[in-house]
Amino acid sequence: MNIQKAIETLIELIALVEAKNKSQGKELYKSALDVLKDENCSNIDSNTLYGNFCGYLAHGEFDEEEYQKVLQLISFLKK
Repeated sequence: MNIQKAIETLIELIALVEAKNKSQGKELYKSALDVLKDENCSNIDSNTLYGNFCGYLAHGEFDEEEYQKVLQLISFLKK
């Protein structure tokens, strides 16, 4: 996965939670999207997002589709 694919995945996640009228995860996805769209995104920003997504994975409630997309993002951010 590259940064463009990560951005596309976040857009898909936002649409998914909005379609299901969920609020959980929506702000995380939107803030992550803002960070990744910023050309000045640093390793510190990526590490912070990685930690946030790991915490969300451990404590969030989501369906299989959302779960798989979050795993993909974590894998991308871990690099």
